[in-house]
Amino acid sequence: MRVAIFYFTGTGNTQSVAEGFAAAFRPDVEVSLHNVESLPLGPAAALLRDCDLAGFGSPVYGFAVPRPFDRFLRALPHSPGQRAFLFLTMGGAALGALHHPRRLLERNGFDVVNSSLFLAPSNVFVSGAEGGSFVYRLLWYTERQHPARLLEHCRTGARETVAAILSGQRCHVRDSLLARLASWAGRLAVFTSAWQMKLVLGTRRTCNRCGICVRSCPQGNIRLTGRRVRFGWRCAMCYRCINICPVRAVRLRWPASFFDNRAQYVCPGWQPPVHDR
Repeated sequence: MRVAIFYFTGTGNTQSVAEGFAAAFRPDVEVSLHNVESLPLGPAAALLRDCDLAGFGSPVYGFAVPRPFDRFLRALPHSPGQRAFLFLTMGGAALGALHHPRRLLERNGFDVVNSSLFLAPSNVFVSGAEGGSFVYRLLWYTERQHPARLLEHCRTGARETVAAILSGQRCHVRDSLLARLASWAGRLAVFTSAWQMKLVLGTRRTCNRCGICVRSCPQGNIRLTGRRVRFGWRCAMCYRCINICPVRAVRLRWPASFFDNRAQYVCPGWQPPVHDR
């Protein structure tokens, strides 16, 4: 049996859960992991043809999956009968976030045998509330849940999900009408996130123009021009640039700064992809 797991990750949580799935399948199953951020559609289609089970994973942003993952699912070749499972990581509530990507897979012929949600550390409200805005300090609930423990719970959940898949069980999170409406609103929020983030993303004077944010952006949305860092209109709302800046220069301007997180979070051991730009 061969399993191929395709995922998008903003700051490492979803990759960690994907690795948890791979560890749960091994050593009896051949598993390969693929970050869709840098995976052309041609090789992805070949990998799908060669595997017996396909996994798809993504974070949840605003009750919906981010644009790079949505774009990848829409571009997948028609795969009638191909068994698949779907998993999403969330820093808070997800509501009906599973509904849309599952429908995209099913419309492409995939037989989705399992869809699940994993509560992971938030890369917006994280440890280090000191120095954050008043609203941020009120909403630092994720800190109380201990990121390390959350990630361990995710890996435990991955093992349980794999056991269910291998035993032939089918399991899906049921979506209420309210959850589906929230999912639709979330997709609208993600669709409009590009111009929203364009209006509020900026840099402080501490920026040293190192270019790390430019090379790591999954959308190629950041560039250096003259003495400034400029943000384009293709933001995926992953917060990677904010969380990996070595001098904490990338920030949210008013009114988004009302919820500003002065702390930074990436999944322990995760390194952001580097793109040649």
